[in-house]
Amino acid sequence: MRMHDSAGFVRHVVCISAPNHGTTQGGIASPLFRGERQEEVVRTLIDGWFGPAGMQQVVGSEVVEATNRDS
Repeated sequence: MRMHDSAGFVRHVVCISAPNHGTTQGGIASPLFRGERQEEVVRTLIDGWFGPAGMQQVVGSEVVEATNRDS
């Protein structure tokens, strides 16, 4: 809302388990993915399941960084 000047149009926001600060690629299983090949497989799975929005929710992504900037 802040980034698109639309806060004035929103009355209530309810977020349940929203990854506002990002998530790891594998969540709880992320320590198991240590090699580049394993990371590539996880990225492929995320892309296939969630589409482009999946990688945008990973910690450190451009979208997550912009969301938390100035907050």
